[in-house]
Amino acid sequence: MRIGAVVVDLLDVKRVGSERRYAELLRRLTRRGCELHLFARRWDEAAARDLVCHRVPIRGPAALAPLVFAFAALRVTRPWRSRLDLVHSHTQSLGDDVVSPGGGAYLAYLRAVGRDPWGRGGRPAWRPQDHARVFLERRQLRSALRIVANSAWSARILAETYPFTAGRTRCVYNGVDAEHFSPRIRDELRAGTRARLGLAPREAAFLLVGTGIHRKGVLELLEALGTLGPAGARVIIVGRRSGDDDATIEQTIRRLGLAGRVICQDFVADPRPWYAAADAFVLPTKFDPFSNATAEAMACGLPVITTAANGVSELVTDGGEGFICPDPPDVGALGRALAHMLDADRVRMGEAARALAETLTWERHVDAMLGVYAEVAEARRRG
Repeated sequence: MRIGAVVVDLLDVKRVGSERRYAELLRRLTRRGCELHLFARRWDEAAARDLVCHRVPIRGPAALAPLVFAFAALRVTRPWRSRLDLVHSHTQSLGDDVVSPGGGAYLAYLRAVGRDPWGRGGRPAWRPQDHARVFLERRQLRSALRIVANSAWSARILAETYPFTAGRTRCVYNGVDAEHFSPRIRDELRAGTRARLGLAPREAAFLLVGTGIHRKGVLELLEALGTLGPAGARVIIVGRRSGDDDATIEQTIRRLGLAGRVICQDFVADPRPWYAAADAFVLPTKFDPFSNATAEAMACGLPVITTAANGVSELVTDGGEGFICPDPPDVGALGRALAHMLDADRVRMGEAARALAETLTWERHVDAMLGVYAEVAEARRRG
């Protein structure tokens, strides 16, 4: 099968979140004998090995970047469409056969984080990029032959936001590399990482890995940590943050009297040392179609606490592999989940989390995607 893949970047250093998902898919499709054509702004040699690469040149103001890329990708892919069995876009572009909106419906995300198109009611207004992305999203989803959601939760949100997507959406869970992320790594890296962080051997540590302190629920986690009292656990926060984000976190720490109990670390391409140092993973997210960090943490043998707004939660049994908070802004429920986790049999829960993660193989993901591709190829043949 000859497949076109549209992405913005394919870089090893960016293999997190959606980037990890499509990088793994492309690599494994080539192993299955597929001919892969990459259409991207940039790539590196290691990530693009065995791919036929086509550059998508973009120029223009940052505010129009989504639109510029989408139309440039349409121009570059158009001559190839008759020579490929299908074109699968992993970003916002136009004229594609298959679309994977890894971040879910962007319009639903804007609503979930409380943004308003024009800043009414005291809510933050959309940025120019937001208007561009919603414009593209509507057109891309309306024309695609198949839309691949990475959880049933994401598929439901897509259908509620854009009812015309319902009959063309397929659910394919992301995979996780259970060898790369494993309890063995925790055994190897735990003592050294905890020593560097200043964690005592018996001191419980909760870990949050993610970018975007408001969407990921960082401030809610700090509020919930404050309910545990001075003898509670410590929290490790790992991810990209702006100077304003750090200032907001510091203000919250001072207000809640959490000095010395919160460890902030910058984004790293390899989060395994942080999984090794932690005793449980926490992601009180407001909107996450499928948090890869949650699946990676489970593969490392960590029990998890997350919300029903994380697509991974539909696979987790409350009280089994972790705890699920039904309402993301509910700090009280989150505080109770943290307290329960401190008293829980975390070894048993971590083993259950690991067993669940082992079912989320990349091979199963590729098999499911090939099934979607077969549907699309047949639909194209029928015209």
